Amino acid sequence: MPFVKVSYMEDEYDKESLTSISQTIMKALIKEFQVPKKDYFQVFSSHKKEEFFYDPHYLVRHERDHRLL
Repeated sequence: MPFVKVSYMEDEYDKESLTSISQTIMKALIKEFQVPKKDYFQVFSSHKKEEFFYDPHYLVRHERDHRLL
């Protein structure tokens, strides 16, 4: 059973976008890993900007955009 946890900045996505992201993740799991359609476990968590800690230059040539986390 794959368990997917997605964290994002609060107010970054609306409900429809989150639904679309969730469905896209599930389609990829089904296609690439043959996960059964009913094996659907995902948690989406929104966070304030000050709750994200990361190095903006790690493995990138330019400063990391928080929207690409």
